[in-house]
Amino acid sequence: MIGLKQATLLLFLAITALLGYANAEQTHQLNRRAIYIGDALFTTKNPKKEVSGRVTMTEIDKKNNVVGQFNTGFTSNNVNNYKFQINTGTSCKKIGKKLYDVTKLMKGKFQINNGATSAFSFQTKEFTLSGKKSVGGKVFIVLKNGSRIGCAVIKKLRT
Repeated sequence: MIGLKQATLLLFLAITALLGYANAEQTHQLNRRAIYIGDALFTTKNPKKEVSGRVTMTEIDKKNNVVGQFNTGFTSNNVNNYKFQINTGTSCKKIGKKLYDVTKLMKGKFQINNGATSAFSFQTKEFTLSGKKSVGGKVFIVLKNGSRIGCAVIKKLRT
């Protein structure tokens, strides 16, 4: 016959074992998720006329989380003067054609002050860092009134 202490201990061990299995299974499922990270670093030698800053993308489960901030090059405080796009090109010398219009995704997500933008973030399934909609290796373009003021290649950092 099992006493109350032994039954309680046995029940505790059984629950602990089941919880440990559930947590291990949950961790295993989490580790199988595909996570991709991409980065577009904007640098300039002429900060009064060209954009500097960074845009980082993190894709988890086919959803792209985009965060960024531009530090220089925004000479007008009117956000409507600027367009953002991802082009088919693979270098800033050969930018290719517009692939994705990012302007609509950034609408209302940032302000401009003293030549810089506030930090911005948005989520999208329109483009990813993997599969057919991948923008890895493509160029991120910033335009002011139709003229290019910034370009950076989106580099895949982790797959």
